[in-house]
Amino acid sequence: MANLIENNKAIAKNFLGNVVCRDASMKIMTRFTPVSILFMAAIFAIMWSGTVIWVSFNQPYMGLKLGIAGEQIRILDTDSSLTGTMEIPENQVLKRISTPTQAIDLIPMDLAPEPDSAMGTYRNYAQFLERQGQIADMLQQQKLELTFGDGQVYSISVMPHRPVKTFDLAFWVQLIVGVVAWLISAAVYAFRSNELAARYLLLSGVCTLIFSSFAGIYSTREIALPTTLFQFLSDLNFFGGSVFIASFVALLLYYPRRIAPNWVGVGVIGIFVFWFIAQQMGMFESMTFARRFLVMLGLICSFVLAAIHWWFSQYAPLERAALQWFLLSWLLGTSLFVLFILLPTLFGFDTSALQGYAFTLFLLVYIGLAFGILRYRLFELGIWWGRILLLLIAILFLILLDIIFISLLNLSPKISMTLTLVVCGILWLPLRGWIWERFLGYLSPKRELQFREIIGVTLATAQQNQQQLWQEVLQKNFAALHVEEGIYTEAPVLAQQGLQLHIPAIQQLDAVTLGYAGQGRRLFSQYDVAIAIELCEMLDYAIQAKMAYEAGVIEERQRIRRDLHDNISSQLVNALHSQQPQRKDDMIRNTLTDLRDVINHSMSGGICFEELLINIRAEIAERLALADIQLGWSMTGNVQQAMSLEMIHGLRSILREATNNCIRHAHAQHLKIKIRIETQFLLLQVQDDGQGLAELKIGQGQGLTNMQTRVQLLGGEIQFLNQQGLFIDMKLPLGPNRE
Repeated sequence: MANLIENNKAIAKNFLGNVVCRDASMKIMTRFTPVSILFMAAIFAIMWSGTVIWVSFNQPYMGLKLGIAGEQIRILDTDSSLTGTMEIPENQVLKRISTPTQAIDLIPMDLAPEPDSAMGTYRNYAQFLERQGQIADMLQQQKLELTFGDGQVYSISVMPHRPVKTFDLAFWVQLIVGVVAWLISAAVYAFRSNELAARYLLLSGVCTLIFSSFAGIYSTREIALPTTLFQFLSDLNFFGGSVFIASFVALLLYYPRRIAPNWVGVGVIGIFVFWFIAQQMGMFESMTFARRFLVMLGLICSFVLAAIHWWFSQYAPLERAALQWFLLSWLLGTSLFVLFILLPTLFGFDTSALQGYAFTLFLLVYIGLAFGILRYRLFELGIWWGRILLLLIAILFLILLDIIFISLLNLSPKISMTLTLVVCGILWLPLRGWIWERFLGYLSPKRELQFREIIGVTLATAQQNQQQLWQEVLQKNFAALHVEEGIYTEAPVLAQQGLQLHIPAIQQLDAVTLGYAGQGRRLFSQYDVAIAIELCEMLDYAIQAKMAYEAGVIEERQRIRRDLHDNISSQLVNALHSQQPQRKDDMIRNTLTDLRDVINHSMSGGICFEELLINIRAEIAERLALADIQLGWSMTGNVQQAMSLEMIHGLRSILREATNNCIRHAHAQHLKIKIRIETQFLLLQVQDDGQGLAELKIGQGQGLTNMQTRVQLLGGEIQFLNQQGLFIDMKLPLGPNRE
């Protein structure tokens, strides 16, 4: 026992000196570039892995795979290709190992993979190490005799080295976990070397490399290691685990925001180092208490500090999102490790066989913290972080109910599980929805309310009012603290790591930038981007619909104006100049009928060309006769072909306007109209012998402009030429040829 305490004092003194020098080494490291730091970290990881593999390789090997069955050690498998174990039957109870000078009876405790979980007291730990040393000394011999439970004795050869291919999977898992944790923490430190959080993460990476890889050596040993080596590895495993917890407690003093001065973090590390020294000096009798109590206390402190940060970050969404990375990784990683590995040992359950594989949970912690410190995609955490948290709570709730039903009510496992599922279905599912909406702050948008708000923006009377209403809609949907003029962007996009959401300009409305969603309590997420896209599309569609309606109103007004100018006015002029009262009354009645048609756009269609052209010819001839102008009329082709409503109205208006132009402006003696109706087109030519146009500027005359507009609306072509007067040439498509 005295030798054990002396060895412990030497180990404690050595590592206390390393901790004191840590700050100085940090200052040296900050002088290197990130690439240099990553390169050195990789080289160190390679050297460390080689050393760990070499230590395991340098141990004697019998070629036996041993296991515990009840209170006995059994041979589960043999490796006859490497050692002389071919004759040894499997599943034999191994009672004793002996050499010509030594012999020792084996007990299940000799195979304990993790002393911290199995020893109970330091007295038992000292006895365990002493027995390990005796067995290791015997393994140095070239020959061993194995005594089995039935009294048979077998002689085997011992290899001086353990082949690498015989290393257990748990060895490689723990080594890889340590190396990956170290590389992740080193990578974060390389790019955030000026942050205390990154430094404490680096310290935790060093500790993980120590406790994980050292545990991989002794927990996967064949049967024994030398006393000094085993104690060194086991105690350093505890030291690494203790400082690992301490580094996370210290990290939470400065991450995601500083809540303590620098010396507090150093003090936390010092407390854990002092505790390690105290247990190494024999100040505790219970090994379970000495190696579990402070670790559990540190774990509780980490959750308390996380709760404090959660409270302080309620209006700091970047800090809240970074903290979510920590909580997610810490809950899923460390909590599961404590639940299935550390906590059962306090109640006397040996979980050492699972410890090697459970170390993989720590990778979740490092990945989450690395993402948080590097601020990686913080804005995407919101929804699925809450879902994972609720899922974890549901699993814990399920386990607790199952334990209660089995332990307290003495129900069978099947009945207990059935009742647990029923209770979870009745209580948990409604409670989950309430928690989701009340605490996680994600409510499904109400489409009906959004639609009414968008319509309100669209129908606003002025652009300034539209802009104000649009900003109010955005502020209401996202509960943004800041709403200001935005920058150019083609679609809604996140900025400032989720602090801002840029909304693009829509039609005549300016771009908008939203800041601090949820009244500053969360970041904008891709879910918010999807809602923003939907709102923008709704508003753009509504504004386009309004613009189309307004364009339709303008077009209808122009149609009425053209009809009044071309048709109604010309008919009223004819009635005014008529010398016969009856004729005048008929023309006025027809004009009133046409006026109703213009207003209602309800002229009856389906008449043929011949009927229309006879009526319009009579009207034109009468008007020209009053102006002493002779009419020349020519009509060929299929005059029985039916006409559409638009063609009837358009052709009559065009001929009337051409006649008006000749009477009012041409000073002509003759007007010739030629109409040829083909299968697909109607060809119309109007020629007078007047003064023509001085300059062919169609826009200067309302009549010619109306003619051109009507022809275009009918899908046709029109030309105005000076040929011994004004020559008008038109080509109008019929039926399916119209576009």
